[in-house]
Amino acid sequence: MIKKCIGCGITLQNTNRNNLGYTEDLNNSLCERCFKLKNYGEYQSVNLNNKEYQEIIASILKESLIVYITSLLNIDLEIVNKFQNVLVVLTKKD
Repeated sequence: MIKKCIGCGITLQNTNRNNLGYTEDLNNSLCERCFKLKNYGEYQSVNLNNKEYQEIIASILKESLIVYITSLLNIDLEIVNKFQNVLVVLTKKD
């Protein structure tokens, strides 16, 4: 069974600490990156390409509550219309 991180949606794995989705124990619900962010406030940037982001979005259930945070000038209505429950948070800072 493929298990995904409940924080970022990446597939969990325990074979390579340097790859995305690493966790020491596959019974954990968070990858190491999300665990450190949640518990220690440590942010680690991630470089994903557009295809990888699309795969993560495609794996989200249509009934899920989506919190969509975006700039006021960059709203993607395709994402908003894809899901049933979307909370849109708009930002704009000059």
